Amino acid sequence: MAQLRAGVKLDTGSTYVIEVADGDQRICVADYTGQPLADMPYFLEISGSEPVQGVTDGDGWTETFDASSATSGRLVVGDQIYQLTFVDLVGSAPADVQSLLNGTGWEAGPLDGDIGQQTRSALVAFQRSSTLDCTGEADDATVAALRARMGLPGDAA
Repeated sequence: MAQLRAGVKLDTGSTYVIEVADGDQRICVADYTGQPLADMPYFLEISGSEPVQGVTDGDGWTETFDASSATSGRLVVGDQIYQLTFVDLVGSAPADVQSLLNGTGWEAGPLDGDIGQQTRSALVAFQRSSTLDCTGEADDATVAALRARMGLPGDAA
């Protein structure tokens, strides 16, 4: 199942996460403090789907949409434009770990699937802040903690 790749760093520091239920997805948009952008008008374009206009709910969530065949998209909330990339996020592949790290504010660098020095440094920093063993490896406990920080289920989808 496709999920939105987290970790796109925007100039504003805004972030987003995905909730998946029965194949439908929705996006929660929050500011750099984690405060949801509630009751904000948005415009969502997803490849392979009709564009959607709406208003985020009181918790900052868009309405659900089908992204089963999506590869890219664009979300406009207020004056912020988010370029979206959809991938199969299994949770422990290197690019997925980089995405989770970037999405939680730990700079792992580009989503290139290479666990290099920058990604290892981000892993150690995250592990230290989460009182995990500081191995610099994307072990099960680290991936579960990253997924929890992003608001995703603990087990890889």
